[in-house]
Amino acid sequence: MAQHYLNLSRQLITLPSRTVYVAQLLDGRPDKLPIGLVYQGLNGHSTTVLFRRGLESELTEFLQQQVPARPADHAVVLCLRQLRVSERMAGLGEKASADLAADVYEQRPDGYHFVRSVAAHTSARTPEATDLHAYHVALLLQKCLEQLTTYDWSEAATGPTLTLGQLLADTPPATVPAASASGPAMLREFPRAGVYYTFEQFLTNTPAPGLRVSADTVAFGFGAPQARLQWLGVPRLRVKVVNEKNQNQPTKEVWGFSDGHQLFVQHQKNFFPLHRHRDFFTFVGETPPDVAYMQARAQAQARAQLSAAALGVGFSRVHGIDHSAEPMGYALDMRTGERPVSEPTAAPASPYRHGLYLPVPLCRRLNRASCFFARQPSGRPATSPRIPGDSLSFARPDTSAVPGVAWLALSTHHT
Repeated sequence: MAQHYLNLSRQLITLPSRTVYVAQLLDGRPDKLPIGLVYQGLNGHSTTVLFRRGLESELTEFLQQQVPARPADHAVVLCLRQLRVSERMAGLGEKASADLAADVYEQRPDGYHFVRSVAAHTSARTPEATDLHAYHVALLLQKCLEQLTTYDWSEAATGPTLTLGQLLADTPPATVPAASASGPAMLREFPRAGVYYTFEQFLTNTPAPGLRVSADTVAFGFGAPQARLQWLGVPRLRVKVVNEKNQNQPTKEVWGFSDGHQLFVQHQKNFFPLHRHRDFFTFVGETPPDVAYMQARAQAQARAQLSAAALGVGFSRVHGIDHSAEPMGYALDMRTGERPVSEPTAAPASPYRHGLYLPVPLCRRLNRASCFFARQPSGRPATSPRIPGDSLSFARPDTSAVPGVAWLALSTHHT
């Protein structure tokens, strides 16, 4: 596969109030895979995104150039836990996105001490998304370092003293969502009814004040034939947000909402049920626009135009199937609030194995499936691992991992 190398040489970091300098950046990602895929050339071939001299060396050099050491600064090490860039078609242009998460450690004479976790996300629409990725990576590094400007460096270190080699495998307590006093409120409490405008409001279970939300269902609208078939029987939500004066409020900036029982998240302008899966959340949304099909359609149109110019009539078949907007499983990134397709980094082991929950009507598109239906017993304490409502899983669960949960296996066969 072709490779695209990020070049940060023209990027800048501006931190007028900084109190740190980065002594080193470590790649603490568990997989250490390329940081994303981009599409290049007239045919839009997928290309992996890499750093020519390696992620650690290039980002360390860039940070030391942009954030040089000063006598009064605190020396820190950034241990990268996540770095991802992506792009997708968005109308007549493209949308470039990037996510970064890291754990920060202060370098002291006796070793390294955990300071805090930092994370940031950015996205932008542009005619050419690939050109934005280097800028986005630099911007995310700046945003993460900005989060250290309010840290009280006089606080005594409470965690263990670590060596540099131990940082890669370290899992600071503050970075592990848990049903404990240190974990996010959303993992310790039942969701409060209301509207979440930001991921932070969702994590802290504090809906925006003075707003009410209601929803009704509508059928899946226009779309690719495959998508319409696979979403058949699964309604869409039409959401209405009103203020205290009963005035309608726009839903474009709404991150998600809760009716007090079920959580919903907005993804690609639609709202989908969000399901608790141990210490993170999953949902089934739509696949992004099918780039391969769009390329095939453009090529067919070009062939038809050439035929029309030569023969007076033009027609050309599009080779391929449009897979845009088909059902796809997403996992909520508990660091940034974004919705990557894969499970979030360092997710704890789950009793549900693969942990993808799908709407029941989607069983119909499988020729044969074994579906496992779980119902949460009533009256379970909020601090125990919970299955939100009734969940369906196509992965066989470990029934001994969560005592008291009743599982029903359903085998289906459709012709």
